[in-house]
Amino acid sequence: MNPSIDIGAEVESIAPNVKLRCSKPSIAPGGGGVNVARALHRIDAEATAVFPEGPGLGGYYRNLIESEGVDCRTFAIGQTMHRINNHFREAENEQQYRFCLPGPEMTESEWRKALALIKDSLAGKDILVMSGSLPPGVPVKFTRLMAEAAREEGASFVLDAPGKVLKELKETPVGWITPNQKEFEELIGHRVDSDRLEEELETFVEAKVFENVLLTLGSGGALYAGGRQGVLRIEAPEVEKVSAVGAGDSAVAGLILGLLRGRNHRTASGWAVAAGAAAVMSPGTELLKKKDFDSLCKDVEERVGAGEN
Repeated sequence: MNPSIDIGAEVESIAPNVKLRCSKPSIAPGGGGVNVARALHRIDAEATAVFPEGPGLGGYYRNLIESEGVDCRTFAIGQTMHRINNHFREAENEQQYRFCLPGPEMTESEWRKALALIKDSLAGKDILVMSGSLPPGVPVKFTRLMAEAAREEGASFVLDAPGKVLKELKETPVGWITPNQKEFEELIGHRVDSDRLEEELETFVEAKVFENVLLTLGSGGALYAGGRQGVLRIEAPEVEKVSAVGAGDSAVAGLILGLLRGRNHRTASGWAVAAGAAAVMSPGTELLKKKDFDSLCKDVEERVGAGEN
């Protein structure tokens, strides 16, 4: 719902009030759901990206996605698309700086067009992924309406959203949520020490608010909780970290691929960790590479086990 053009570059060092000469930029279409679709396409899964298309950068944005071979469905908005996210890597100390602009404001009639498009696109056994922030003008209840649309069509719903959005969905059937630690803390309403995360997550899922939770922890791997299996910790494989841009979206794509291929929830969660690790090996705004993902999946499966539902 809130697409962006992601520009990544490297600069020798960052200092105020001076011109900073950057390297040749990488330019890619961004936004959570679109990145999930792009990552799925890279690891040989069929996905359709659904997003708003407005004047200005709208056509350019769609062309970027279609040039990668990703199927697209769009709905028109009136405001100019202007959201550009800048990702700068400082070579001097290898720090990364991310500057993210807000998206164009949508009217109610526009976001309801998005809902109608989703309903028209869904079929039974599909997986509907909603990922990323909501742009100005789109209420939190939009996410609940999306979840209900998926349920009506017999599709699964996977949500990667800020904690404040998750808090509004406690009475809504959601198959999977994939928060990071900060989002999980926003959801439960308090900070959690790292050594107590498993205990807090187990308590949370016992309330049966959401069916499955994949708590992503970056280089710390992930925690999976759902069903009667308790909490499973999945360690991340050791890789050379180049850029964290798109790692969370790639992790969601790994999870979706596992579910599409009938893997059990433990294995699908392991694929998510492998995909996230594969993404950080790529520079700038690039997503994961299939060869890296395939290699890391084998590593993760040795630890969590591989199997079908």
